[in-house]
Amino acid sequence: GMVLKWTPSGEKGPRHRGWNKRENSICDPGLALEFWRAHPDYGIGALLSFSSLVSLDVDHVAHTRTVLRQRGIDLDAIQAPRIIGNPTKFRLMFRAPSLELAHRTLSWPSPDDLRKSFVVFELRAGPVSDALPPSIHTGTGKSYYWSVPPRENQDGGHFPPLPSQLLAIWRDWA
Repeated sequence: GMVLKWTPSGEKGPRHRGWNKRENSICDPGLALEFWRAHPDYGIGALLSFSSLVSLDVDHVAHTRTVLRQRGIDLDAIQAPRIIGNPTKFRLMFRAPSLELAHRTLSWPSPDDLRKSFVVFELRAGPVSDALPPSIHTGTGKSYYWSVPPRENQDGGHFPPLPSQLLAIWRDWA
């Protein structure tokens, strides 16, 4: 059920014209297999909005734990498919709720230079692409992998619903 995007080798994310439109995506498993057999070095991404997915992209694990703990959430207890491209970071994938969510980024000032900032985490939704295994991570040069793979659940899907506590953070972002 995923709507897939391609990324040319060595690039971070899709960049071709109209990449975030459904009509420019790969929706058929047979066509996906054919495309990646012809372009084995291309990255694979899921277009979140059309795949009915959202993700929590954790760029700084310790700070994300601190922020979520303040909202009563134990990051390490969240049960969801987990993708790793850089061993110091990870992304959790969820089935999107039936309401539209905006992409959100939590950034903090850099302790070394307060004019700069770094990303703590992103709540990713909408017409954005999330890299999927076995795409190559541009920073590490290694393949993304599922440290916790998607598994079929009782409703026939492979991704759990977005936890209500994460949805509350998303909705109350301001």
